[in-house]
Amino acid sequence: MRTSLELIQSGTQRLNRLAEQTVLYSQIISGYITNYIQGASDYLELSLLVTDAMALMHRLSQERNITLQPILPDNEPVTIYGVRNSVGHGPE
Repeated sequence: MRTSLELIQSGTQRLNRLAEQTVLYSQIISGYITNYIQGASDYLELSLLVTDAMALMHRLSQERNITLQPILPDNEPVTIYGVRNSVGHGPE
């Protein structure tokens, strides 16, 4: 039963990503995304983004016996310009 539920959850997540990509595509075509990115963009600390991404992948990496290890410069922070949240979600 657990395996069946995991398969259902995995399929649901894939379907959700596909739906988000479809919405994103239509937003790109309409020009909405350009305006949204300009309004939502900010300077972001790369190490924090990497830490967040690793936290999101932690369970999956453990299940697959994969060790994630970030390699970032120690001596100075790396700042990038981007959108922290997924642009497919629209304004909040």
